[in-house]
Amino acid sequence: MAEQFKKLTDFEHARLRTEMYFGSREEHTQPLMDFDGSTLAMRDYTWVPALFTAFREVVDNAMDEVSIKGHGDAVRVDYDPKDMVFTIEDNGRGIPIDEKPELGKGPAASILLGEARAGRNFDERGEVAGANGIGAATTNFTSEWFQLDIWRNGKHFRQKWEEGRYGGKEIHKTQGPSITKGSASRRGTRIQFKPSAKVYSKMALPLEFVRARMWDLAVANPEVKVYFNGERLILPSTKDPLKSLYFLNRAVPMIETITTGFKGRFYVCPDFAEQDEIVQSVVNNIPMLQGGSHTDAFRKLFYTAVIEALTPLAKKERLTLTREDISQGLLIFNVTRMDDARFDGQPKTRLVSEVQAKIKDGFVESDVKSLIRRNPEWVEKVLDRCRRRTGAKELREITKAQNAMQRSKVATLADATGRDRRNCVLFLAEGNSAISGMRNVRNPDIHGGMALRGKIMNVYEETPKAVIENKVLADIMAAIGLKVGISPLRDGLRYGAVFIATDEDEDGKNITALLVNFFYKFWPDLFRDQDHPFIYKFSTPFIIAQKGSTRKYIYSHDYAQFQADLAKDKYKGWEVIRAKGLSRLTQDDWKHSLENPALVPIVDDGKLKESLDLIFNKGRANDRKKWLEHE
Repeated sequence: MAEQFKKLTDFEHARLRTEMYFGSREEHTQPLMDFDGSTLAMRDYTWVPALFTAFREVVDNAMDEVSIKGHGDAVRVDYDPKDMVFTIEDNGRGIPIDEKPELGKGPAASILLGEARAGRNFDERGEVAGANGIGAATTNFTSEWFQLDIWRNGKHFRQKWEEGRYGGKEIHKTQGPSITKGSASRRGTRIQFKPSAKVYSKMALPLEFVRARMWDLAVANPEVKVYFNGERLILPSTKDPLKSLYFLNRAVPMIETITTGFKGRFYVCPDFAEQDEIVQSVVNNIPMLQGGSHTDAFRKLFYTAVIEALTPLAKKERLTLTREDISQGLLIFNVTRMDDARFDGQPKTRLVSEVQAKIKDGFVESDVKSLIRRNPEWVEKVLDRCRRRTGAKELREITKAQNAMQRSKVATLADATGRDRRNCVLFLAEGNSAISGMRNVRNPDIHGGMALRGKIMNVYEETPKAVIENKVLADIMAAIGLKVGISPLRDGLRYGAVFIATDEDEDGKNITALLVNFFYKFWPDLFRDQDHPFIYKFSTPFIIAQKGSTRKYIYSHDYAQFQADLAKDKYKGWEVIRAKGLSRLTQDDWKHSLENPALVPIVDDGKLKESLDLIFNKGRANDRKKWLEHE
């Protein structure tokens, strides 16, 4: 097949390849800020981006004339979504209507609005939006009709373009131009147009969407009178009308970055919506609905500053804040004026200028600290999101680790062999020498023994992750069948009871208290059945008295009576052995202790939680001191 070449006119190309100039002609849906004149909220809008760009290009020119160039003080926009007719008017100087030799023959306005690549901002651009010379002309090319009225120097200029066909081809017809006498006091430019249904098969552009964007222009340009559909968008007479109107009754700081050729105002509203972070911006009066390099740079600095400011609070709970903890529901609204703004293309949906250094130079961290001070409820929500995220992540890690832990063999465990595990008892004994004596005389069918190696962790302020990473505690959980975060069923455990066996000294008492604290923090249900306790303190003889083949065992709770008897010479001729440590017990001593266990059940009498808090809460040092003095 032979190659076919074509040369299209600017008019034909704009209508055939509209996406190059104005973006997609398909419907696009996005949540956006919506201000209806009284309330600022989020709203899902569906619109055709190319259609909005066509409208915006004409508005850009009007705002450039009034806001940037400083000629005139009012911009009027009317929009009829039923007939799809737009009217944009400013009271600036009016587009030049005289012939300009540098443009060619004919009125300058006819060339500027009727031909592509003709404009005024190709060189020294400053803060203007229109800079490529194709925007409003392409709006003309893609319209069913497009009418231009200019009042300048006492003259009224009018020209109208329409789509048409001639010889089987689409053509751009024109009526005029005509120049008549006009009002000496009137000046400015008015453009009316109706987008072509031949170009835009879909005409979605909600009235509320357009009105909200006009409000954005109004608050970004308080010096300009902005009208929409005959109604002036009135701003409050305050130092910062945007803040007073959009963020009334909200603690919203304005973080300003000012450097050479750049002025950005960033309004940060915490806890604005339920969805993820919302970022909207207006750059040189163009809505940046996809953000840009300026908002990216600001967000990076802002989130870093918030994380640094909140880290001391997070560290108290062993939390690590992330950007996602802060960004949820956060609104960042920006208004920027800058020189030589560069965009992602003619549709101008995103700023691509290199402004990171400018943002950094103007960023003030004290503004972020002010936001934190004035929004304590938001700070708590940020920390709470971090808690939930950390908890969910740790839970996954813990579940995985505990599943592996349950499958592993506990090296220090001499397991009981009985099938009915409810009758089995696990001895947690202080040290290898202690447990070895018990192992030699135990009934392996019901007695299991485990030596506690190393210090017992104080779990009062520890995270579940830290606990399962502790070898001693992990072995205890694996031996019994306990899992952090899962309430145990007694019948499902590997042992029906736990006996804590320690030396009869202060260290032994500390070990017992630490183990009770461990069990109670993660499985308080184990202490609630007073009829069938699960945790016991297993007491061994404190004093052993022997005379001939007779051995008599005195426990710590009998010690006072023993001393009284000793004073009365009731143990004259007896050998008295102080068996403070478990390692001092002989096999016969262990056999006696197992056959006649001296047990103290540890159950929750309603005061256990308070007692453990008093003992292990670091913040109650003074309370502990008073308690010990009283004791």
